[in-house]
Amino acid sequence: MNLRELLALLAEKRSRFNELSADHQSDMAEVRALSQEILDLNDRIKMIQEQRGMQIPNHDALETPSVEPVGAPEVRSLSNEDLDKEYEGAFIRAFRHQKLSQRDMELYHEMEKRASMAPTVGHFESSVDANGGFIVPKAVSTLIQEYKRQGQFDLSQLVDVTFTAVVKGTFTYEKLAEITPFANIAQWDEIPEVESGKFETKTYDIKDYGGILPIPRTLLQDTDQNLMAYVARFIAKKSIATRNKKILDVINATYTGAKVALADIKAIKKVINVTLDAAFLPTAKIITNQDGFDFLDSLEDKDGRGYIEDDVKDPTKKRLKGLEIVVLPNGTLKTNTKKVPVFIGDSKEALRLYDRGVYEVATTDIGGKAFLRNSTDVRVIDRFDVISLDKDALIACEITLP
Repeated sequence: MNLRELLALLAEKRSRFNELSADHQSDMAEVRALSQEILDLNDRIKMIQEQRGMQIPNHDALETPSVEPVGAPEVRSLSNEDLDKEYEGAFIRAFRHQKLSQRDMELYHEMEKRASMAPTVGHFESSVDANGGFIVPKAVSTLIQEYKRQGQFDLSQLVDVTFTAVVKGTFTYEKLAEITPFANIAQWDEIPEVESGKFETKTYDIKDYGGILPIPRTLLQDTDQNLMAYVARFIAKKSIATRNKKILDVINATYTGAKVALADIKAIKKVINVTLDAAFLPTAKIITNQDGFDFLDSLEDKDGRGYIEDDVKDPTKKRLKGLEIVVLPNGTLKTNTKKVPVFIGDSKEALRLYDRGVYEVATTDIGGKAFLRNSTDVRVIDRFDVISLDKDALIACEITLP
């Protein structure tokens, strides 16, 4: 058997040994036999590695030890593409709690160094214990975005998203206000002063949101692709749910006053034509849930024709009075005791999400309950903040169901 086959066999024997050790009813003779086989395999692997001049792994390694590649180019000379590919392997080994080689550590530090030169790329993070958790590689980061598009509705699509490398900041924002024209002046007239624009400051403060999910050890023995996909799906689902809740929390805190009642088409027209500032009309949308769309779809003129029309450019979209209708699931935007929420305006001008652009993934198989249930627990940290930008960009309305 070659070295790769021996390492695979060792992983299989250790997995079986862990299963039997956790079962108090196991045959001790089988356990002792497996223990001896593992020792013999370790000795054979050690002998081959010594002959090749490789780094000798610690026998306490929990999984197949990482092997230092022979004749590989220096990490610092790798192209970004080659660094990404090689780093994925280091990430998987760290995730599975395999023994990390010196090259793995060099890959990790080189990735961090290059990340510091492009902090908003979206999949780098510093100050992570290299033996307990690694920064998310590009493959997982890309999968996260794909799964977000395929999964439940992501409200961050409706708000302005700004990536930032600064965890806290304040910026000046010009408020929408009526602007008076310049005065007419004659020759030798003294030119009058004009009023300045109206400004206000906005502050964001990046916060950490996290969760832990136990992963059975059998999944860790699957292919790297399955493991990467599983991690990405977990992060995507939790991230969407977390960001949706935060966006809705900010909306509820911002629009606390009385809502505009939408009893009929006339009330909707008035909000679009009068209540909403015309500056927001070119990018305005009607945002509601399934209950709200059902009500809008029931509105008809005197000839029995509905007011909702197909979008000429995209038939999958619907419009009312020229505004696109965005329909959220009832589970995302809830109807509260027959009061259906409706927002008319430009949500990207109303709300902004500051994204730190990183997901921290760390694992343990000895902390918390992981040791007792023979699992590997994955912890994910998402970092962002949501603020209200321009309250007047959205008009909060509601429909009362019969």
